[in-house]
Amino acid sequence: MTALVIREWDVPKEEDRLKKYYTQLEPNYQDFIKKYKLKASQWTQGVGHQTHLEEFESLEDFAKTWNDDEYKKRWTLMMRRMDNGTCRVLRSSMRVPPK
Repeated sequence: MTALVIREWDVPKEEDRLKKYYTQLEPNYQDFIKKYKLKASQWTQGVGHQTHLEEFESLEDFAKTWNDDEYKKRWTLMMRRMDNGTCRVLRSSMRVPPK
């Protein structure tokens, strides 16, 4: 069963907060993705709203990553720099066989 983490946020508008936001971004993000074996993508509407998706192949992979201190620290710091941050964790739906 796969798991999906959806994070959404607004990029700060104030100049000083925006600088802090960009300095917090992970410079070696591709290494981060490889380390945690993430299928990750980021989407925007072009108006400062961001949507970030992370797909995990199994609930075990998700649990291992979710409980990793480095992973938690990275996202905790990022969420402090964002406006209106939300995080949803979903699992793939289970099909109910027809009667």
